[in-house]
Amino acid sequence: MMKHLDYRHQDKWALANNTLIPQSPIDIQKEQLISEVDTSLMISLPHEQEVIVKDAPFGIQIYAEGDLQWRGHEYMLNRFHFHDGAEHLINGQRHAAEIHFAFESVDINQLVLAVFVDVDEACTDNSIETLLNNPKKLVEFDINKLLPENHTFWTYKGSMTTPPLNQTVTWMILEEPIKISPAEKELLQDKLRSNYRNIQDLEDRDIYRIED
Repeated sequence: MMKHLDYRHQDKWALANNTLIPQSPIDIQKEQLISEVDTSLMISLPHEQEVIVKDAPFGIQIYAEGDLQWRGHEYMLNRFHFHDGAEHLINGQRHAAEIHFAFESVDINQLVLAVFVDVDEACTDNSIETLLNNPKKLVEFDINKLLPENHTFWTYKGSMTTPPLNQTVTWMILEEPIKISPAEKELLQDKLRSNYRNIQDLEDRDIYRIED
């Protein structure tokens, strides 16, 4: 396996960040959320597609197709990846894992759709194993298995969570987590152990809860 980014020395990553862009991830406090109703979010991911799995310095990346539309902007999916241990906290609590779907747009900055993951003893789905434990580089996969049914989300402005840390990112964090089996959690630990960035200061940023 390729040598991945060392999260034990992430305090040194700041050397690559010479901007004033507020950083991510953050600890989301539910009582401080600003609530809105907005039905303009549309996530369209092909139910069956051939994705490309690559081992990279920033972890295993899965390149796939899809698009997301929100408030008049269209974003195209570039790739997604997993974090063993969620990067964002909710009222100081950490979910078992977090999935990041990185979207790009020609007329606006990058958007990351994040999905929390919890372990469920009764879960028998093996979607993550299909991606991370497959010797083939091309895998037939339904990305929708990695999304919850409810698309209510939290959103704020931040950064990427790996170097160089300075891209302006719109974060869109789905409120409802998905479930994985204990075996898949063990697989994430084996492949990507504790690859989450430390919590960053909120500063004066607002966090919105957008009910779908």
